[in-house]
Amino acid sequence: MFAIDVELRRGDFARHLRIDDAARVIALAGRSGAGKTSALHAIAGLVKPRSGRIAIGERVLFDAARGIDLPPHLRRVGYVFQDARLFPHLRVHDNLRYGLRRARGDARQTIGTVVELLGLDVLLQRWPSQLSGGERQRVAIGRALLSQPRLLLLDEPLASLDAPRREEVLPYLERLRDAIGIPMVYVSHQFEEVLRLAAHVVVMQGGRCLAQGDLPTVSLRPVVRALLGAEALGAIIDARVADIDAGSALARLRIGDGHLLVDARGLRVDQSVRLQLLA
Repeated sequence: MFAIDVELRRGDFARHLRIDDAARVIALAGRSGAGKTSALHAIAGLVKPRSGRIAIGERVLFDAARGIDLPPHLRRVGYVFQDARLFPHLRVHDNLRYGLRRARGDARQTIGTVVELLGLDVLLQRWPSQLSGGERQRVAIGRALLSQPRLLLLDEPLASLDAPRREEVLPYLERLRDAIGIPMVYVSHQFEEVLRLAAHVVVMQGGRCLAQGDLPTVSLRPVVRALLGAEALGAIIDARVADIDAGSALARLRIGDGHLLVDARGLRVDQSVRLQLLA
């Protein structure tokens, strides 16, 4: 789905980004200054690469050899920044409608669908100043979705939130990933977010891809631990919730022919989950 191979240069600092993977959700991880946001800007058309090619599925957004460079407004990209950037003079409902007014093509996402998906129904008549940080980010994500994008870019959307607010928003991002068939590129330096959301991860350092591949494989590489911390090293296993015991509040996960009991909070029967066993 993602076929990206570009060279970016800003001053004396060169960045080379190469991603070739069929995953629908890709995470760019690494420390500040690694080049993650520059990569998003190139995909969105905000920065022009020196050379290379960017294609999402069958759509070619940039190809230096063929002279293709779609302007940002034709790339059909939804962009969610670290800060929500809501219009302070518009209520939540009108902020969402702004995204819909900028939509191109068929309206696959309606306000009703997005409101239900992101739990915004009780917020529609509030002003942005009356929202918590997590609520503002959910509205910003909804506005981006209503622009009917073919690709969603999220640039550390939870970076400005404390741990409880991040935990509040993450389940909505998981619902978004599972319910909407839009490819996503998610930037973060928090491995927990990458673990929860992505299938493919690109670890960046100094403007280049240090490691990339499926998350369970990349997470076992010591170089990843050096960059992202010890919590990033361990076995990652995909499982499914077989059943939940209400008396003990434990969920039984089915892993191959075996089972494992875990805390049931936030889980439902037959849900797909990802389990991390720290090294």
